[in-house]
Amino acid sequence: DSGQCCFGGQPQATDMMLVNMNAGKAVNYKTGMISVAGTFHCEPVKGLAGLDANPVYVLDGDLMESARTSF
Repeated sequence: DSGQCCFGGQPQATDMMLVNMNAGKAVNYKTGMISVAGTFHCEPVKGLAGLDANPVYVLDGDLMESARTSF
């Protein structure tokens, strides 16, 4: 999150996704749109510091690459 949400302010819990890359999988920081693939979970995450709301959606990531489309 670059902190420049198009809606302004702190996103709601349902507007965020936490991505945890699986063991042995790594990513390099990249600006712009990306694609991430993995196992999707819908469960509130508790205990993340610095957020007014904690993400509801979690992805256990296996792959990250530049987005191939704009949507």
